[in-house]
Amino acid sequence: MVARILFACAECETALIWPVDSEPQCSDHLVAVNDGNFAEARDCDGNPVYVVHPESNWRLVLDGGGKARCPQGHKVGEAVELVPASPAYLALRRDRVVERKMRGRV
Repeated sequence: MVARILFACAECETALIWPVDSEPQCSDHLVAVNDGNFAEARDCDGNPVYVVHPESNWRLVLDGGGKARCPQGHKVGEAVELVPASPAYLALRRDRVVERKMRGRV
């Protein structure tokens, strides 16, 4: 079985995103990703982020301002629109989440 990555809040370790492929797409800027994939990139402020498709959301909570939080309220990233009329993508700050390699089911 192929290893997958599960992203969790760095503060409380609550799982946030359904497991995604273990091999990231690499980019210097935010890129669109398919459901089940993720990319390593930098946001507009130069912070390293993981970009995931909104359909990968499991327990992540988006507030009215587009801030992404874990169920405990810790800020872990934000929703971003990459092009007009596209769905928002989730940009998770690498310093605010941890990644866990997994095998098997959640």
